[in-house]
Amino acid sequence: MVIDFLHKNPWARALIPLILAGFAGVFSSSLIVEIASGSAIIWGQAYLKVSFYLLLVAIFLSALYQTFIFKKDSAFLGLTRKQFEDGLRGHCLPDAAKHCKRLLAEGKIDEFNEATQKLSNLFEGRKS
Repeated sequence: MVIDFLHKNPWARALIPLILAGFAGVFSSSLIVEIASGSAIIWGQAYLKVSFYLLLVAIFLSALYQTFIFKKDSAFLGLTRKQFEDGLRGHCLPDAAKHCKRLLAEGKIDEFNEATQKLSNLFEGRKS
């Protein structure tokens, strides 16, 4: 139930990455303050600070969440090749029909025959 909420709720999908990015920003700023000494930054002390590990956790959670969303979206939107081709044909058919109708009205019979041939070629693969 929580997983479905995280996947389907647009507020969760928008806010979770923003919140994690905010935490990462705060933790990275905190880390820099903790390891800074005057005008120098002592990078060797970074792994000794709690903010370093909190930053790693925020980055890890962000990557994990984005991977989760990607996998759920891919599974949700997954189409077989046949479904994709049928959808493409359904999308192209109205425009192709208008084009053929315009060619016929303008008396461009040769172009009309060529366009209808292309249209029939598009639907050849539909036979199962």
